[in-house]
Amino acid sequence: MRQSGPIGTAELRRLAKILAMTQSSHDGEVTAAARKASEMLARHNLSYADLFDAVQERGGNHVLEQRIERLERALERERQKSGALAAALRQAKEEGATAQQGVPILRSLEQLRVYLMGHFVLKQHERALLEKIEDPRPKTKEAHIVLICAKRYGVAFG
Repeated sequence: MRQSGPIGTAELRRLAKILAMTQSSHDGEVTAAARKASEMLARHNLSYADLFDAVQERGGNHVLEQRIERLERALERERQKSGALAAALRQAKEEGATAQQGVPILRSLEQLRVYLMGHFVLKQHERALLEKIEDPRPKTKEAHIVLICAKRYGVAFG
């Protein structure tokens, strides 16, 4: 029974199992496995080179799709951070409050956290800590971390 066209995923898995049998130490098993693999390829009008190309193309597309999805998620996170920073800066400008060096005085710990991450080259451990904080509440460990970073970089908070 000849089947022309691409080989399906189930057939590929079956073929992989058959090809694994070619590693046997028994010559009869190796020969039988090689014949069976050749028969499967012939049913699909494929050569071993065609099979290799099909597997490589299928795997390459999958890897590429995963990379694109990861980059899209990272881009969305960066857009959210950018939006939060822009909102914090807009609010600070509307309030018209600035520190002595022209740095906006931010009114919430979240605004301060976002401002620090967007305007300073933070130490690696500081950035890691600030990125983990989702919603700093007053008098919590997270709030103290944000305030320590603000003090270190000379950002007023009131």
